[in-house]
Amino acid sequence: MISSSSLLSSNNNKNSGNGSDLLGSSGVLLASGSGSKRTQREIQDDLIVLLRTSLSYNPSSFALTVKLSNIFERRNEIGLVKETFQSLIDNLMLKDEFYEKRFQELKLKIDERDEQKLQQQKQQANISNDSETIIKQEELTSEELQMNQEFERIKKCRELISRSITSCFANEMKSVKRINGNKEARSVFSQARKYKRITWHVFYDYAMMEFHANEMKICLRSLELALKYFGKDIEFIIKYLNFLVFIKDLPNAKTVFETSIKSLLLINDLNSISKLFEHFIKIELDYGDLNAVKLLEKRYIKLFPNKLPFELFSKTFESDDHFSVVNAIDEFEITKIANGDSTSLNNSNNESDEPLLKRRDLGNGQQQQQQQQQQDITQLQQQKNNGINHERESTPVISNKPFNVRDEIYNLLRVLPKAEYYNEPFFDPEKTVAFFQKLNLN
Repeated sequence: MISSSSLLSSNNNKNSGNGSDLLGSSGVLLASGSGSKRTQREIQDDLIVLLRTSLSYNPSSFALTVKLSNIFERRNEIGLVKETFQSLIDNLMLKDEFYEKRFQELKLKIDERDEQKLQQQKQQANISNDSETIIKQEELTSEELQMNQEFERIKKCRELISRSITSCFANEMKSVKRINGNKEARSVFSQARKYKRITWHVFYDYAMMEFHANEMKICLRSLELALKYFGKDIEFIIKYLNFLVFIKDLPNAKTVFETSIKSLLLINDLNSISKLFEHFIKIELDYGDLNAVKLLEKRYIKLFPNKLPFELFSKTFESDDHFSVVNAIDEFEITKIANGDSTSLNNSNNESDEPLLKRRDLGNGQQQQQQQQQQDITQLQQQKNNGINHERESTPVISNKPFNVRDEIYNLLRVLPKAEYYNEPFFDPEKTVAFFQKLNLN
């Protein structure tokens, strides 16, 4: 048996004359023959053959495409650069057509199915003459559930493929720009715009390319065009606003903000509206004035009456790395960690991503309070049955019906910190309740 060490020694002896170790497949591309030297052009030619062969087996590879394009770019062969990227885009377009067709088929079937079920439920409600009947979606069969799951998978693939095609156009645009300037890049951008499901990213990349070429008018025109197509995409809106702030165009940023709010209200996208308000309030705090901040806060509270003003205040002073000084100090985060709360220590970096009310476990508000009250009452009754209170006759009857909490008390409870923010209690509340139940004042 030949050992690995002897094989390695044998190879070293073979290569000792020219001073190079060609172990591995990469050596084939770096040298040929015994001690011969190859030019950079010859090495590139071999790499081109290798990459083209690889792409023939995997035509949808972005990594192989970029590697091959980079070789052509170094040679200033702009036509081959565009041809290489176009080959990849054509292959991705075929996948895009497949996912788009399947997506529309499933969407049509699901819409027809849901509409049919809804009509049946409405008919049943009318026949029973029950005006209080709530139309609910019936439980899905296994076949219908599989259809829904396939729809979600196809939908995700459809989104990924459109984003991938956009990225290919953007990288092709940047490559030809490096070779021959903005003129060739503009032709690629024009081609990208013809793709029906192009995303906003190529518009932004093109705008930044024109910006760095000192073509400010073309840059802003591209972003304005993107706003018409993607005015309901919160990621693009925030990106656009940040750029306008960067170039010190706050008046135009205010216009974009107001236009975007109107667009988002049309589709009732409250989550995006909330994010946009929070972001623009930060902009006004940094570069505007407090009067504008106050007006924005009033508008926000009017749109979201169920949210606490303190929650907006907390978000306003949250940094880009999600550090919240409000959480650290006013929400007693430092106190919790100092008192040895390991849960707080582990989650301190993640808490700022969650709403303030959620962190306080107040997602359901008064309903949760009433449920807790019912649980407390049930627990006390069980304690009585277990012998905690043997003097049944002297104990007042506790109603099973949850009592109503006045708004003043409820609003106070909403803003109070959670119990774990404080030190250990001085006395046991359950024992205290039991004590007062047994107490006979007669």
